[in-house]
Amino acid sequence: MMEYIKLCDVCDFQGGSQPPKDEWSFDLKDGYIRMLQIRDFTQSERVTPEYIKITKTTKTCEADDILIARYGASLGKILTGLAGAYNVAIMRTIPDTNVLEKKYLYYYLKSPVFQGFLLNVGSRAAQAGFNKNDLQELLIPNITRNEQLEIVGILERVEAVIEARQRELQKLDKLIKARLRFHLF
Repeated sequence: MMEYIKLCDVCDFQGGSQPPKDEWSFDLKDGYIRMLQIRDFTQSERVTPEYIKITKTTKTCEADDILIARYGASLGKILTGLAGAYNVAIMRTIPDTNVLEKKYLYYYLKSPVFQGFLLNVGSRAAQAGFNKNDLQELLIPNITRNEQLEIVGILERVEAVIEARQRELQKLDKLIKARLRFHLF
C-alpha cells in the first residue's frame, strides 16, 4: 500500500513580486534583473525581455527551479528553464532536495492528480487562481529518492518517444500536403 505525505511538508512555495512599472526597463542595466512573466515561458519567441530594479522584495529563481502559473487561463502551467525575478502570477516551488527530487516534483506537478486539484481549487473564484494555503492538504507519494529517480527516468524516456513521434507526424503532414498540392495542379 502506497504511503503519502503532505506536499507542504517536503516543499515550500513562494509567490512572486510586482514592482511598479516605472522601475521596469527594456535594457539590462546595473542593478537590474530579467522579470519573468508567464508569457516568457509560453511565448518566448514573441517576447521582448523586460528588466526590473533589484530590491529587498524582489523574488528570484534559477533556471532549474520549477514554477507554477497561479492565475487565469494559464492556471497550473508548469514553468522552468529561465532565471530571473518572477511576478505575482507565478509561484516558485522550494523542495527539500534531501527528500524530494526536483525532476520528480516537476512530473508530479504536471500530473492529472495535481492539475485536477488546482482546477478544482482555482474554479472557486471569478478569477481562477490558487495560493500557498490551498496546497496544505495536498498529498504526494512518500517514496525514496532512488524510486523517484527511477520514475523520472521512465517519464523522460516516454517524453522523448512522444516528441519523436510528434516530429514524425509533422513530417508526414507536410508530405501529405505537398502531394495534395502536386495532384491538384
